[in-house]
Amino acid sequence: MLVVEDDVKTAAAIRRGLRFERVVVDVVGGGEEAIRGGRRHRGP
Repeated sequence: MLVVEDDVKTAAAIRRGLRFERVVVDVVGGGEEAIRGGRRHRGP
């Protein structure tokens, strides 16, 4: 899952919660990173 969040503490809390649920998580801080990340993680 790709999470876009610019607040570091909020991003860390989201990441912890999702990892606790065994979700693979990438967190980025902004739109440009999200676009690059989304393209990198796009499925078939």
